[in-house]
Amino acid sequence: MSVQVDLAERIKIIGARIREGHDTYAGRQDAWHQLGNVQGKYTSWREILAAAGQDFEVSKMQLNFMGAEIDAWGTFRIDTTIPKGLEKKAIRAELADGSIKYFTFLGTVGAGYEVIPHQNLAQLLDHFVGQIDGAHYETMGTLDFGRRVWGQIDPLLSIHVGDDESTIYLTFQTSHDGSSSAEVFETGTRTVCRNTFRIASLNRLGQTLRVRHTKNAGQRITDFKAELDEIKSVALSMQEKLVWLSQRQVKKENLTTIMNRLFPPTKNDDGVEEYSSRQENIISSILAEYELNDGDAFPEQRGTAYNLWNACTNYVDHSRSSKGDQRAEAAVFGSGDRLKTNALDLIIAEAEHMPLMPTRGPSVEVNWEEVGISLPKRAN
Repeated sequence: MSVQVDLAERIKIIGARIREGHDTYAGRQDAWHQLGNVQGKYTSWREILAAAGQDFEVSKMQLNFMGAEIDAWGTFRIDTTIPKGLEKKAIRAELADGSIKYFTFLGTVGAGYEVIPHQNLAQLLDHFVGQIDGAHYETMGTLDFGRRVWGQIDPLLSIHVGDDESTIYLTFQTSHDGSSSAEVFETGTRTVCRNTFRIASLNRLGQTLRVRHTKNAGQRITDFKAELDEIKSVALSMQEKLVWLSQRQVKKENLTTIMNRLFPPTKNDDGVEEYSSRQENIISSILAEYELNDGDAFPEQRGTAYNLWNACTNYVDHSRSSKGDQRAEAAVFGSGDRLKTNALDLIIAEAEHMPLMPTRGPSVEVNWEEVGISLPKRAN
């Protein structure tokens, strides 16, 4: 397919598109991180795709400047009608067959980039749903006019830390602007606070289901197989780690080490290490969440390494400063997701040096001064 896209005429449209994302969503439960509206329950990828109104095409095309082709390529969303939100951004073009289509610039990509249509994920994803009785598509959506397409499958799995339950989802995403690979990974959503967290690839599942937008990517998708036992294994491995964290008591030196590594201080002109005001505010917010302990929904978690990690996810998902949907997007796919993953890795490593939690009664009190926290007393 070829279409003349004159960058000289469209540069303002393209520039205005940056960071002015338009998000869509279809899903059964409450919108994941408030990224959309509830619409129904779905058992096939194409069904939920149609419900979200995102059955559009994506094409890679060579760009031109003032009518002459240049050594640059871009990806474009192609629609037969102008979707809501794209009225001032889509480029109207009449094709050789006389049809009218609308092109929306998504991103600049390299010469070797290959488009993986999000529709091509259907065979792999429907395979997951089909092999698990009762499984279904939980959510599906797009970010920034379709630069990223994502969704979740509910495989009817959950993990537990005592009575604290987290629902496991198979999360899939791909980008159409070269910013990320097509991948499927596991995430958890904690029931008590609706926090989400990426479950690290503890074995071959994560590596198997990652596809770069390069030659032969389509064939690799066709070849993918992932058995339910493999999915369960990854979830249970995460459960073991979280249960272990719930048995470790955070001390002042542990907390200091974790925060220093998560938010490294810098040296001032006198060579003294100090936190920036922003770092101090972030750490203060995390420690406030740590002291709150989800309102003592599970009082036995108070003062544990697991409590500290939940404080980090609470901060990212609910307290981190952002504009509009940017916090939600970052918490799932961007800097917030990386912060949560780094925090978990650091807490697991430091927990090796933490003592076992002492046996405590149901009141579960913690000497916050002992762990280096100075906060007002909680209201009774």
